[in-house]
Amino acid sequence: MNTLDPFSGKTVTMFYTPVKTGQWGFVVVVPDAEMLADANRLRLILIIVCASGILLMSGLISFVTKRLTRPIVIISKAADQIASGDLQLSLQAGDEDEIGQTISAFNNMVKYLQNMAGVAQKVADGDLTENVQPQSARDVLGNAISNMVTNLHASMGDVNVTARALLESSGQLDSTSSQSGL
Repeated sequence: MNTLDPFSGKTVTMFYTPVKTGQWGFVVVVPDAEMLADANRLRLILIIVCASGILLMSGLISFVTKRLTRPIVIISKAADQIASGDLQLSLQAGDEDEIGQTISAFNNMVKYLQNMAGVAQKVADGDLTENVQPQSARDVLGNAISNMVTNLHASMGDVNVTARALLESSGQLDSTSSQSGL
């Protein structure tokens, strides 16, 4: 039974047990603070351990999350840079994990795009000597640039044939006009 001790003013728990050999009983009065001291201490220790564990796990999760997402954010920004037409970039692959492999593949893609942009610039400057080798049958950009160079070669051949024909016609007109005395 819980009650207030009139002498100490503390909350106490009283235990009563009758004594079989007589007409009396045995009463034990224990202050609640003493009776629950070990349980309260254990509760405090458990709260501290759990709170420390939660803080430690939160910090670890935050660290791992940042470590995993930082390269993905870098790749995303680089992809936006490429989408805006800027191919002057190279990412540093740190680890050999999946993200490192993704960065390596991304760098290979950038090198390919830089190569195709260089070929396109040479063609735009009139240099049709570049031999474009598409990476595969599904290489849309490589096949398109290769076809463009081939078609420009054919067009240049047609222009040369037409120019020779005009030159011959001009020569014939010149000789005809010389013969007629004009």
